[in-house]
Amino acid sequence: AYLDTLTDAPEKNMVWLRYFTEKNPTEYMEDGTLDAPFAYDPVEDRILYNPRHPQFSTTDFEMANTHELAHRTDVLNAQGYKNKAFVDAVSDASKTVLDNAAAFRRVAQSVRSDFLQDIFSALSGGKWELKFMHTSEYWSRDAALAPMEIFAELFTMEIRNDPDLYLVQKIFPSLWEAYQKLL
Repeated sequence: AYLDTLTDAPEKNMVWLRYFTEKNPTEYMEDGTLDAPFAYDPVEDRILYNPRHPQFSTTDFEMANTHELAHRTDVLNAQGYKNKAFVDAVSDASKTVLDNAAAFRRVAQSVRSDFLQDIFSALSGGKWELKFMHTSEYWSRDAALAPMEIFAELFTMEIRNDPDLYLVQKIFPSLWEAYQKLL
């Protein structure tokens, strides 16, 4: 039923979602120690969830599932976090954001999309207070986290036909192009 709701999703993305739900299903495992409602565990190749997390009951399952399956697509197939062109595009976008912080902060605070807010969080290294973001400590843990989260957010935005996706395409065309080449 989950896949049936994604009628407007691009076929190149749907190939991976169908594969990971039908041909190579993902295991889901409860983890009460998880500091988020959902997370993808690349070591065990499964999606974890914490029903006791304060945001669990308000999280959109389809959105969370798409995001975590996007991580799985990235880790097992696209490997954007290892792709020089994608990593360089993330780095260039981050430099652009930080060099023009005042303007980009206004944009980041005004967008509706939680996905795009998380992209801005990644590009700013978590330095900005946004309603939806990972902490600066999260971003500083591992250099691969920004490319991994940005890939998952772009994948999710594309699948869900997010109205703010045009901003990524317009403001960060090199990042968008590098992402497109991964799929």
